[in-house]
Amino acid sequence: MSGGDLHALMLAKIWGEKHDVSIFIPQLGKTFIINNYNLKYLVGNEKFENENFANNHPIILYTIRSIDALLKYFIYTDNYDIIISSSHYFFDLLPAIIFNRFKKGIVVYNHSNLQDRKKKFHFTKFMDKLSNIIISRYCRLVLAIDNELIDYYRYKININSCKIINGIERNTLIISNEKYFDCCFVGRLVEEKGIWDIVEVAKKSVHDRPLKIAIVGDGPLMQKLSDSIEDNKLQEHIKLFGYLDKEKYLIISSSKLFLFPSYYESWGMVIMESLSLGVPVLCYDLDVYDDIYKHGIVKVDVGDTNALYNKLICIIDDPYYLTNLGSQGKIGIAKFDWTIVADNELKMIVKYLSM
Repeated sequence: MSGGDLHALMLAKIWGEKHDVSIFIPQLGKTFIINNYNLKYLVGNEKFENENFANNHPIILYTIRSIDALLKYFIYTDNYDIIISSSHYFFDLLPAIIFNRFKKGIVVYNHSNLQDRKKKFHFTKFMDKLSNIIISRYCRLVLAIDNELIDYYRYKININSCKIINGIERNTLIISNEKYFDCCFVGRLVEEKGIWDIVEVAKKSVHDRPLKIAIVGDGPLMQKLSDSIEDNKLQEHIKLFGYLDKEKYLIISSSKLFLFPSYYESWGMVIMESLSLGVPVLCYDLDVYDDIYKHGIVKVDVGDTNALYNKLICIIDDPYYLTNLGSQGKIGIAKFDWTIVADNELKMIVKYLSM
């Protein structure tokens, strides 16, 4: 589940306490629905809704979902004041405009950034252009996290666009008071998250300052990562936990430092979660972090595993510096409370839809 999906689910949960909110979600996503969500129905054919099919045939799966949404359009009669697409992707936009009866007025969330869009492959760029055509015709408001992207929608596509932030449920975090790991990583196990850089850091530490590293997450590179750990005889230094839900907070809080060598992020939600637990963050110097995280975060040049390792050792071996970093980070993210975020975004949406 992406950060954008999580954002949409959290908004629905909080808005649903005071308003009638319905979620339309694929069969594959139903495990993320909790009891206080108002689930109207699931989109898609259950025969195809499994992770293996989704990874190998994403376009076919998205097409099936869209066709299913179109079929339900003819039997579904409820009217909504606000219809939101959780992302700018074509296959998320399509069901939204179907349920809005092909009228202008949907609200679209975009959690990417403009620089990343420029690096995409030809097919993805084509799908982005198709999405922009839909947005220009049917969208009333785009909510985005990237300032350049906001300007792009405002001045290139001539659509209202506003900046948003992500939030965190601080009262649901599970905390450990013991520090078992020198550092930990939480994220999807794909190359862009820098998982091989974590292996390099562990290799550098073996004969110098042996580290205990926890890795939480799943993904297509899980088996390769496990094999690499075994091949490099790092079993005593790296522990794989697989996917964890709220238990991940126990791992983060039981670590001295959160190590996050990701090469691309649109926000970095897990950084916010770590800081909220008082655990400082060491990561690569990505531009997206500059406007979001002011305290509790230490950055090194992207891809420089030597600097990553040296800075990691410097931080965890200085208890005063480590504690001070963690305290500053925890104070700095207090404004990112989900209730405040959700309330502000609903006011913003209502304002622009009434214009």
